[in-house]
Amino acid sequence: MPTNPRLQQGTVEWFEMVGVLMCEAASQSGLPSELNLSLVERYTDGVALSENLDQGLRFDIVRGRPSFRVGAQHGERADITIEITAAAARALNKLYVPILTIPPLSKGF
Repeated sequence: MPTNPRLQQGTVEWFEMVGVLMCEAASQSGLPSELNLSLVERYTDGVALSENLDQGLRFDIVRGRPSFRVGAQHGERADITIEITAAAARALNKLYVPILTIPPLSKGF
């Protein structure tokens, strides 16, 4: 994923950028209207963003429409739950390889 070098990974602004990019990509992919999917990524060694939210992101597709929330509740689960350290997330973000073409999801997804 291309990143803005002025954004520090793990900040609220970073997760907002990631959420917006995920929503844009999902919106442009022709998702079927019956698709429901949830994803939570939480930094296991992250800081609290607020009283109820830890460093992380929740991404949902409900009836084919994407949305996101910055922050993950402690112990929050989803269809896909990623629990990762900040250091591992930084290392993985450095492995970015651009994807030139993403085929649309089939109706059977």
